[in-house]
Amino acid sequence: MKNLIIVADGSFGLDIKKIILAINESLNKKGQTDPYKIKGFLVTEENEGTQNLQPLLGTIEDWHPAENEYIVMGILNPQKKEQAVRQLKDKGARFETIRAPWVMAHLDMQFPEGCVIAAQSIMDSARIGKFVTLFHSMVGFDAVVEDYASVMAYANITTAHIGEGAFIGDNTVVIGKTIHENAVVMPNSVVVKDVKAGTTVAGNPARRVKEQ
Repeated sequence: MKNLIIVADGSFGLDIKKIILAINESLNKKGQTDPYKIKGFLVTEENEGTQNLQPLLGTIEDWHPAENEYIVMGILNPQKKEQAVRQLKDKGARFETIRAPWVMAHLDMQFPEGCVIAAQSIMDSARIGKFVTLFHSMVGFDAVVEDYASVMAYANITTAHIGEGAFIGDNTVVIGKTIHENAVVMPNSVVVKDVKAGTTVAGNPARRVKEQ
């Protein structure tokens, strides 16, 4: 059994906890023992948004690695996620990739270090990078999701290329387009052309609302 610590900066940490418990429950029904024990939560900083993350073990700065201890990333913001990963790696952290039991994907499909795979479906031809978060999304034919990107609930990214550190909001559609690095697609958007690096787009069709 692996001891897991969930790193979070808000309520998404509770969703991660539910996914881990669902994995344990699914394997229990098959007569297997729990693969995971949740030790608690680490936060980037203590604030009102993290008060429900219990047991709260402290901040990343407070933490030191222990034997048989693995980190699960519960941070949605790609830039904050990458920063936290770098801090934790400097301390010697090991990262667990978790795959929710409801994910529709080939059983042999492997995912890189530190991913949270809770998508509705992932086609075999998709390519997923490190520390990617896929939450109730649909990852279609030939989709590419680069390192640290987050793709949220009911987003459809068929044949899309999601760049490193990009964020794709809930209920978005990105088909056959490229979302370049560190770009943001706001919820309920339909992307009809490529999105430049560092740009935030919103709407149907998606239009630029902010640029770095």
